[in-house]
Amino acid sequence: MEVIARDIHNLTDARYFAAKMVDYLVVSKTLCSVESIPVIKELKGWVDGVDWVCEVGQNRDELAFILQETKIEYGLLTPDLRLDAMFPQGVFYDVDNLQNPHEPEARLIIRDLALLPNLGQALVYYQIDSVNQLRGLDDKRLAGIVVSGSNELKTGLKDFDHLELIFDYLEEVNH
Repeated sequence: MEVIARDIHNLTDARYFAAKMVDYLVVSKTLCSVESIPVIKELKGWVDGVDWVCEVGQNRDELAFILQETKIEYGLLTPDLRLDAMFPQGVFYDVDNLQNPHEPEARLIIRDLALLPNLGQALVYYQIDSVNQLRGLDDKRLAGIVVSGSNELKTGLKDFDHLELIFDYLEEVNH
């Protein structure tokens, strides 16, 4: 099962999730900006072994420059953005505003926009906020899960306890 770590704002998030061997780190919309290119490069310099994703909130001109400078090859888009060609490795689509008949409150991410009208056929990534949510997840379409970073309590200090339970559970079921 793939793991996407979303809302990466700082080095503390990036290093924690990389140590947990997530598959993708998603640079938050606010951080994926022209002004933050040096920060993104620094984060990428500290963290290895994961694929980086830019959550898109910029216009096309800025985005092209950001991707060229940071070498990010994946995108996280909303279904209304048609920027697939800008991301050589692929895109994820955030469809959390759509109704899912299996779990109406679920935040979902899908890879294939063609399946958007029929989510019952799409491989999905569920946003997971607690280990109980993960334990109760029973969906044959499951491609992976999404966990989120957060703000630091103070520089370099965060509370990862709820995430630790999720990663402990994933390790337990994968071994």
